[in-house]
Amino acid sequence: MNAHPAPRCPQHPDARAETPCTSCGRPLCAACWRFDVDERPSCAHCVEHLHDRSPAAFPLAFLGGTGTLLAALLLRFRDHPNALHVALGSAAMLLVTTAFLYRRGLQVASWRRIVERPEAEGRPHEDAQGAYRSAAHVRRLVAIVPPVSGELSTLVVLLALALPVAIAPGLLNVPAWLAIDATLLLWWGVFVLVFATLLYRGSRLAEDGPSLDDARPPEGEDFRRPRKKSSLDGCGDGCSGCSLDTGGCSSSEGCGSAGGEGVLGVLVVLIALAALVLLAWLLAEFVLPLLFTAAYYVVSRGLRRVANDTHDCQGDLVRSLGWAIAWATLYTAPLALVVVLVQGILAAR
Repeated sequence: MNAHPAPRCPQHPDARAETPCTSCGRPLCAACWRFDVDERPSCAHCVEHLHDRSPAAFPLAFLGGTGTLLAALLLRFRDHPNALHVALGSAAMLLVTTAFLYRRGLQVASWRRIVERPEAEGRPHEDAQGAYRSAAHVRRLVAIVPPVSGELSTLVVLLALALPVAIAPGLLNVPAWLAIDATLLLWWGVFVLVFATLLYRGSRLAEDGPSLDDARPPEGEDFRRPRKKSSLDGCGDGCSGCSLDTGGCSSSEGCGSAGGEGVLGVLVVLIALAALVLLAWLLAEFVLPLLFTAAYYVVSRGLRRVANDTHDCQGDLVRSLGWAIAWATLYTAPLALVVVLVQGILAAR
């Protein structure tokens, strides 16, 4: 049996590939292997996603997508008497959660160790040097389409999959099982559109999204703020030596009902705000990183598998659309099979 030929660098066809980029998977020659991210090879395009992108990109995309989803749900349940109050509370929680996501994004970005490799490293060889320095080989250089952000692409796909779930049952006045079939059809259409775009452009996905390490809560930092001194700090067990101005109200006389209700209202508002901030913190620090990491792994693996397709679909619309339909059918067929089986079991009863 003949041994497999050594892979070639797609940007410098005359150069032998030394290693694949651990982010987008493209083969890298010695000239293209310019960075190590967390001690793993990476190309310059993928490093740009980690280094140059604003940390507000993902939180703003999260806010825009979830805000659209919330608006769709409000439109669907607008006849419910408490729909507006629930929507306002959810919107406030999303705003606070976005702030926590921005703060956490800054922390996660600081964990990345990006090291630029010296020019002498990477086992240089004659082919790699000639591929980008020799005038005779300049005409053979290939333009590489930069990879797209895997994190933002996965978020857009997840929100596009969630939106039909929110609006399809409300817009279609049909039985529930028909609404489920319509949702699966919309999902299939979303996959076809996304896969065809990736295949036609020849874009790969940069692995700039969360990893299992990123899903853990931050360590090594003390987030407890120093406690402010209050008027109760001088009180002992029996409040000896504590002087409080109660506006003329003594414990024996009692305060008026209006003052008591005012204090109770302030306490309720403070407790509600504290609960809102606590819930948003839990979502941003624990729930969302775990859920999004799991969803990111499933969806991004599918997107990356399609983006790494080897059927030369770049620039060929018909071939890109054909393989996009094939991949979308492959990914949605198991879900459709489960739905058909459940519907058959329910119909047999």
